[in-house]
Amino acid sequence: MENENDIPIEALQVITDYKKIGIIVGVAVVILSGITIAAYSVAKGRASVTVLPGGQTYLGPGREINKSPTAAAPQPAETGKFTVSETTSWNELKGKTYPFTFSYPSTLTMTTFPGDITDSVGISWGSLSPQANILIRVSDINKVEPSMAKYIGKGKEYAKNWWTQYSGGLKGVKTLVEFTNSKGMKGYRVRFINQSDQTPNEDIFFEVSGRPELMVRFGNGVLDQPVFDRIIDSFSWTK
Repeated sequence: MENENDIPIEALQVITDYKKIGIIVGVAVVILSGITIAAYSVAKGRASVTVLPGGQTYLGPGREINKSPTAAAPQPAETGKFTVSETTSWNELKGKTYPFTFSYPSTLTMTTFPGDITDSVGISWGSLSPQANILIRVSDINKVEPSMAKYIGKGKEYAKNWWTQYSGGLKGVKTLVEFTNSKGMKGYRVRFINQSDQTPNEDIFFEVSGRPELMVRFGNGVLDQPVFDRIIDSFSWTK
């Protein structure tokens, strides 16, 4: 005689299958949760160190930065460089520690770092942080580059040997051209050779009249060449 509490074999099989599926889902949830927690821990523990072009680390004053007002920046060109149109207006930026000025596109966000003795200005554009994209930096050689003190008053030699104080990134000079911009500033246009025998970036070094211990460096990594050239030509120093 069949017991009314008996469960058909087919029904038992379905129940068993559901239990297996539940176990599999539970294990998967546990594994994914573990991966998420581990990834968060690793990301949280990473140090925030930024390397400038040429191998120089810029520690900066922390998170406190000042950004200039900016309009919507143009989308990257095919070359991956920041560019502007003929109708783009230009603003003027003045140094906070040193009396320099230069012009820059209104669509480009310039970032300064309060308390920075080099009066650096970084570019906020694309995925790079301004700390990793320094446009201009003023070096009081005795204070921030003591190994270069033998080149004080020798701007050309300083520009030629600037790369030697950094290890790993650069290994020599490809070209060095002297020039004077429209503001009467004497400068040196240098292309350094990296470890892959390439010269991807251009560096500009300016002497400061009456202040032989100072050297100004402009670095170009993301600007379209005509934009960078116009910035360089607008650079001036108030005596």
